[in-house]
Amino acid sequence: MTKIHIGQEIKQEVQKQDLTIEDFANNLHLASSEIENIFNKTSLETDLLLKISKLLKRDFFSLFSNYVNGNAIEEAYKEIINLLKQKGDKRYIAVPDWEDECEGDDGDGTEVSIFGIGLDDDDEICVAAVVDNIGYYGNGPDDFPQEWTKVTELYEPDYRAFHRFVVDNIDKAMTKEEADEVTKEYWHE
Repeated sequence: MTKIHIGQEIKQEVQKQDLTIEDFANNLHLASSEIENIFNKTSLETDLLLKISKLLKRDFFSLFSNYVNGNAIEEAYKEIINLLKQKGDKRYIAVPDWEDECEGDDGDGTEVSIFGIGLDDDDEICVAAVVDNIGYYGNGPDDFPQEWTKVTELYEPDYRAFHRFVVDNIDKAMTKEEADEVTKEYWHE
């Protein structure tokens, strides 16, 4: 099991932001020697970690939740693949009329609504999605591919939400051709 070395994570973020130890110490109202001690710690008091997170504008607490949830995410990912493989050639789920959806984004500020999840010929998870809030924030319909797209194109895919979508809609599993018919409702050609 991987251990999180919070002090090293903080040190890397300080270096990434080009802060000197002295500036970092002054902003926290600590001596420079105390900062070196922080960099060497594997755990910190919650109040201090909160101050550091606010100062560096980075949520260091999320490192722990990602660590704790890592197994659940991996299990959800594997279960999606397993469930869709069991359906034979009906490895796609696309729901019509916004009966169900889950969310995602591409990491560049484009949020998408995912209305389909499938398993391509390489056994890789793919999604069918449309851009949310077209016209707002400069988003257009072509800011995310209007085709089945590998889930790795999303920024931090939420496999647990995708798993829920697949489980809730597994009875709607269909072939790729059938799923492509459903996508015509959403995608503009």
